[in-house]
Amino acid sequence: IGDFIIKQTLGKGTFSKVCMAEHRTTKQKFALKFIKPKSPQGGSPDKHNIRVEREIKLLSLLYHPHIVRLYDVVQTAKFTMIVMEHNSGGELLQYIRKRGRLHENEARVFFRQIVSAMDYTHRNCIIHRDLKLENVMLDSENRIRIIDYGFANTFNWDKQLETFCGSPFYAAPEMVNGIKYTGPEVDIWSMGVILFFMLCGRTPFEGENLKEIYDKISRGRFTTPPFLSKDAQDLLQQMLTVRPAQRISMKGIVEHPWTNK
Repeated sequence: IGDFIIKQTLGKGTFSKVCMAEHRTTKQKFALKFIKPKSPQGGSPDKHNIRVEREIKLLSLLYHPHIVRLYDVVQTAKFTMIVMEHNSGGELLQYIRKRGRLHENEARVFFRQIVSAMDYTHRNCIIHRDLKLENVMLDSENRIRIIDYGFANTFNWDKQLETFCGSPFYAAPEMVNGIKYTGPEVDIWSMGVILFFMLCGRTPFEGENLKEIYDKISRGRFTTPPFLSKDAQDLLQQMLTVRPAQRISMKGIVEHPWTNK
């Protein structure tokens, strides 16, 4: 396609496909995200197209070492192609699964990079709303890249949002229960789930079905394994606090003893 030679498919969604491609001249590798226009049968095409436009707009506003870089957007009648940097290290999820769980020192390195990216995102009045291990990639040197801003949105402190989005295991109680939210606090909850998974090798809220999982999330019912340090347990408890107003802030995470060890 144009200047790119497609090498392999990295992933497929309902309306999108991500491929790894090589630039014909420079031989540099890129990730190409192809997004098809949503057909009217599949619901409102407007909502889908707005989401695509929003992802492009918001990603183009963000420039940070731990957020995926957007290089170009090509629009045709058949698809929209987003040209992004290719991260050859794969998903953080796979990295953890190969190891069972991560030592606190290694998890801390990754966590600080995620915090840095999300602190920057929030300072730009943008929330991600779909933070999960599948959306945290690693580059060739195992540095974090946050990807997929498809559910992202702008926020302001005076206005509340009500769209439920994201992934069940990572969703904050207010999202699960359809309660309006400001924004940053739902990302902080998801970051808490990511940290728990890094340290324990599983999600904090597990169940036989969605109802059971949502019930546990709503009540904030989880146990921290005894092998975790006191500081790690404390940070997890503060990030996975049910009441958004009592949940730790990004500033609190940055200044927490565990983050700064």
